[in-house]
Amino acid sequence: MSKYFEGVPTAADSPVKFECKYYNTLPLPGNPPMGSVDAIIGKVMTVHIKDEVLTNSILDVKEAKPIARCGYYPYTVVVETFEMIIPSSDQKGDDVLGGLDGSTRKHRDID
Repeated sequence: MSKYFEGVPTAADSPVKFECKYYNTLPLPGNPPMGSVDAIIGKVMTVHIKDEVLTNSILDVKEAKPIARCGYYPYTVVVETFEMIIPSSDQKGDDVLGGLDGSTRKHRDID
């Protein structure tokens, strides 16, 4: 399964899995009486997506049903999506939309 790492632990039931190369840990202070929180920073090296959550080779969020934390105790499951096209900033030749559609026209290899 792994292209870059051997024996990487993953969540077995997750339809989408990221393999990351560790970069840094940022300890963030908590509000008393809570302790600190660690934010772990890494570089995504590989993404594994189960075929059953792909529609026309694109992640079908309604099929994947990702879970999101809303703050405090509430969580939610994403069951509805919508599209919103971001205006491009091609003035300097930068294509901020490059790759968002899943194409590889501006693809670059990962180090």
